[in-house]
Amino acid sequence: MSENEYVRKIPSTQHHPAPWWYRLAERFIPERCREIPEAVNTDRIVLRQVAIIKRYLYLQQFASSEDVRYMHSHQWYRTFALGLWGSYVEARIAGPYHRRAAPYFYTMDASVVHQVFAPSPGHTSLFLGLWRDDDLKHYYGAPRPARELLRQLEEDPGGPITYRRLWSAHIKKMVKRI
Repeated sequence: MSENEYVRKIPSTQHHPAPWWYRLAERFIPERCREIPEAVNTDRIVLRQVAIIKRYLYLQQFASSEDVRYMHSHQWYRTFALGLWGSYVEARIAGPYHRRAAPYFYTMDASVVHQVFAPSPGHTSLFLGLWRDDDLKHYYGAPRPARELLRQLEEDPGGPITYRRLWSAHIKKMVKRI
């Protein structure tokens, strides 16, 4: 199955309720909890996080897929992810798709541009970010199918393949920092 066929089969409206650990944290330590909406459709929650160490270490759940039109980078120079439960599919701006199923562990640097699809119900992971720099946080237009890119390059050989903009210029609803 090609990557484009795989993406078409991923339900974009899939949404999972908050797991037990998030509901518990919301009740007892609400100042350490946040729900992050999809950047353009603010009615859909993409990520739930509880700050274990504020601004560095989070217990998190992917609640739904990201908008397939956009990819993102992170604001840390180095990140680590440890999957505790469930799975999701990760697409990077270059390279094959990866299905990450717990238990998993991987690391990324600030140059990784990616998106998350098809999280399983109850997905739970630990996320650690080191050496934060908010100027590293960007949204990117997702690469289009090869046929569209070739047509674009024929029409405008020097034109951009994708674009980049700061998160603050792209997202429709700001969320609290934790």
